[in-house]
Amino acid sequence: MALNSDDPQQWRESLQGMRHTLDDTVLLTDRLLQLAQIKARHGEDKPFTCVNLSAIVQQACFSGYPAARHKLIDLGFEGEEAACVQGDALLLAELCANLLDNAIKYTPAHGTITARVQGNVLEIEDSGPGIATAEHRRALQPFARLDHTQQPGAGIGLALVKDISAWHGAQLALDRSPQLGGLRVTLRF
Repeated sequence: MALNSDDPQQWRESLQGMRHTLDDTVLLTDRLLQLAQIKARHGEDKPFTCVNLSAIVQQACFSGYPAARHKLIDLGFEGEEAACVQGDALLLAELCANLLDNAIKYTPAHGTITARVQGNVLEIEDSGPGIATAEHRRALQPFARLDHTQQPGAGIGLALVKDISAWHGAQLALDRSPQLGGLRVTLRF
């Protein structure tokens, strides 16, 4: 820490580092709270409505576009303009954001990410390194960090996706993308 320095630039850099750490801590706390709330509601009646899954995925793509553009990643949406599924729009938006955040994080520069909605099926695939089949179950566990990853994070994203999927009664599958070679996440509602 450079706060004992007389150099204002070192102060600025130290304070920026602290800010990023605090931002990461707030994000982690928020995700942990969401995870706990979903687990607590598993026995309750679900107040689902018909939500446009395509619109939610398109909005998530739009939100992730700046980060993808920064890495020169081609992020695209394919599929139907309107696809109604029974669900909770906020939780589905969080699910999509987590999947796209992970895809952007692990896809190398100049890579490709495609989000696709066909009927009641959502697919997000990328040209990143993927996840070995033997590690799929572990990757879906809270706080699981795969040994080969050098990316920051706490291992909450895919666990949250798993719980939101289960809450919606959706079937979640991870496999190798036949088109892009990286990870493909498929959800059937």
